[in-house]
Amino acid sequence: MATPIYQFNHSNRLVHRRRYRRRSLLAAVVFLVFAVVVAAVIYDIYRLTRVHSQPIGVTYRQNIAGPQTFRSAYFQFSDSAKWVYAPNDSTPTKLTYLLYASGLPVHSLTVYVNQTPLQSDLAVTRVLPVQIKNGNALTLAGDISAPCSSLYSATDLKRIKTVSLSGTSFLCVPDSPQFSAVIGQVGADYNLSLKRADGQAANYIIIYHNLSIDPDPSAFVRIMKTFQAV
Repeated sequence: MATPIYQFNHSNRLVHRRRYRRRSLLAAVVFLVFAVVVAAVIYDIYRLTRVHSQPIGVTYRQNIAGPQTFRSAYFQFSDSAKWVYAPNDSTPTKLTYLLYASGLPVHSLTVYVNQTPLQSDLAVTRVLPVQIKNGNALTLAGDISAPCSSLYSATDLKRIKTVSLSGTSFLCVPDSPQFSAVIGQVGADYNLSLKRADGQAANYIIIYHNLSIDPDPSAFVRIMKTFQAV
């Protein structure tokens, strides 16, 4: 009886191997592209989260043999007192600084950049008149005004309204017991257009609150003499 002869088709095995390798390579390429896309999306989300959770630029203090300079990406001011940046009360377009006395926050300075706050936040009891110097800084044009409630008669409704005092206009809240003030440009209002270092103009609204029983706004007046756009 003749022994059967088995024949192997080596060419078919080679074809299967090549197909398997191509499929494996294609799967690896698809997986790599998918991983790159996912990584890019995650990075963009992380970057946007960091941008929107941070204030405008880096806020820091710089001390060069004298008063400290408090600087953000849009402005700076100097003082010998230790103002503290308040991140919990700040946003990318609103920066708040506090000055403590006996462990308590007494002075509060808020700078709005390219943003107009709500009327309830914008209305104050006083104004500090200024002129714009060199397009990017402030020079005082008088002392902090008397309370704007003096402009209301006994029969006037004690409601928030625009008033003119010390040569400038601002929103007055006549019945507030708190000492508050806004910077007002003489001949204009509280919207301060200042030129930055790159030549672009930005709008600044500067509001001050004194939280003490016997308010002394001298710290506010002092730092406004050094305030400038950057």
